[in-house]
Amino acid sequence: MLKNIIFVLLLIANVRAEQVVISEVMFNPAAGKPEFIELWNITVTPLDSSKWRFTAGVDYTFPDFNLGSPQATFIKAFERIVVSSADEATTRAAYPAIPTGVRVFGPWTGLLSDDGEKITLSDKNAVTVTTLDYKDGGLWPKAADAGHSIVLRNENNKVDDWHNWRASRARGGSPGYAEYPAVVAFSGNPEIGVGSSATILDFNAQWKYTQPTSDPGTAWRGLGFDDSSWSTGTGLLGFESAQLPAPGIAAQWPQPPEPRPLVYLFRKTFTYNGNPTGATFFIDQIVDDGAYYYLNGQPLGGAGYTPNGIWNATADRTVGDAVLE
Repeated sequence: MLKNIIFVLLLIANVRAEQVVISEVMFNPAAGKPEFIELWNITVTPLDSSKWRFTAGVDYTFPDFNLGSPQATFIKAFERIVVSSADEATTRAAYPAIPTGVRVFGPWTGLLSDDGEKITLSDKNAVTVTTLDYKDGGLWPKAADAGHSIVLRNENNKVDDWHNWRASRARGGSPGYAEYPAVVAFSGNPEIGVGSSATILDFNAQWKYTQPTSDPGTAWRGLGFDDSSWSTGTGLLGFESAQLPAPGIAAQWPQPPEPRPLVYLFRKTFTYNGNPTGATFFIDQIVDDGAYYYLNGQPLGGAGYTPNGIWNATADRTVGDAVLE
């Protein structure tokens, strides 16, 4: 079965990062294990969490300030904490990989919905700190129904957006710590991987690309489209003066004059002879500013851009220097 993955890159709008973010949610754990929410202070500033409260999703109030232990109510710079449906001992027994230095709070009252719901953390003045309206299925990660957590992709992008979430790489998630990057050797055959997965396309793959000057329509997304007149290049593709994650720009495009193009189209064909039923795609990307992906003409989703019927619309976020997402 021959399949194409094609994505569109666009320049982008603006995003405001929160100071404390919901960075991981385990809402459908394996039998006998507690649910948890990971919170992450993404700033260099310690933040006073006294009497913060989950006001939607579950009910839990953080301890009040205690003069005898004044630092206990502060979330330190870049600290991750875990809030659980169980007490600390039970949570650590269920998830033994939680680092010893990570603080675990709980238990909370109530249960996270397996069908999705809104989680809101508010400060003691009822001002929202961070919120997430997750869903089960649809455009959200499917593996969350199989004991995986959902994990925030990029803390500097909008938290309450399905584009910015993926399934944890391992069952049980990674409460209290950042997941280790997946390292999978490419065998040359997408159906044969390490364990149950394989890298189908790496960053240094060769792509067909073009820069349209008018509405390209939708035919270019499909399998039978003739892209022989398009340019060919090896990833990473683009023009960028800043340092990028490996492998970096393979061939620097000439810097276009102002006003710069908003849209580039990319196509890549690969052969997949396996059974697509139940298959899951994980897409890592280095994008400035947005991308949207199609497989054989069908939308897969994207990051930083939502199709709105305007072919050259700007993206939904502003990226400074592109990072691995």
